[in-house]
Amino acid sequence: NDAVLFQINETNNIFESMTNKKISLLEWETPFLPAISFRNQLGLSNFVFDIFYSSAIPVKIGTMCDYDYILGTSNNISNFSKHDLYIDKDFSVGTNFGWKSPCFGKIFFIPNIGFSYTNKKFCAQNGYLQYPENGNNWTGNEGKENLLGTVISYEQSIWTISVGMKFGLKITEDFQFGLETKYYPYVHIDTIDSHFLRQTQFYDSMKNGYGGKLIFDINAFPVS
Repeated sequence: NDAVLFQINETNNIFESMTNKKISLLEWETPFLPAISFRNQLGLSNFVFDIFYSSAIPVKIGTMCDYDYILGTSNNISNFSKHDLYIDKDFSVGTNFGWKSPCFGKIFFIPNIGFSYTNKKFCAQNGYLQYPENGNNWTGNEGKENLLGTVISYEQSIWTISVGMKFGLKITEDFQFGLETKYYPYVHIDTIDSHFLRQTQFYDSMKNGYGGKLIFDINAFPVS
C-alpha cells in the first residue's frame, strides 16, 4: 500500500470551431494539487493484481484564465477573464494485471495490462472580466468588471487501456526501485465546458486516442 500527499498538475484546453479556427482558450493553473491515493497489490504465485484509487481534496487553488477569439475570421483575442480556481472533484480508479518474473540477481520485470477511469471537475469563481467595446481586440488595458459566484465549470472524463513493462531493482526484501514504461493504445476523453454568464456549453469528445508514460517509483514497504 502507498499514499501520496500531493501531485503537480497543470491543464490547458483549446476549443476549436468546425472550421478549425480557435474560438476559446482556457488555462487552468494548479501548481500543487493536494490529493490522497491508495494502492494495493495482490500476488498469487508470480501473477500480480494491482488496484489503485486517488482523489484530490476539494480546495481553492490556482487561477483560471479564459481567452475568447470571436472576432469573425481574426485570430486576435476578443474577450478575457481571470478567476479563482476551485477543485470540485478529481479522482482516478484503475487496475493492472501482470506477471512478475523470477529475479535475475536483484533485477526483475513485470509485463502488465491495465484499465483506468478519471473524472475531474474544476470551477472558476469570482475574479473579473475585460470586454472591449465596439468589437475591438482585447489589449489588457480595458476596465475590469468584478464578478461573484461560479462563472465557468470544466468537467473531463478519461477512459484508458494500457500495456506496460516494469523493471525493478530489489535492494532488500523491504526496499526496491522501479521504472515502468506504459503505452496507451486506447484513450477516450469527454469534456463539458460550461460558461454561465453566456449560458453556453461546449462539448468535446476524443475517441481512439493514444499516448505513453514513464513512471519511476520507490517502494519501502514489504514486498513479496
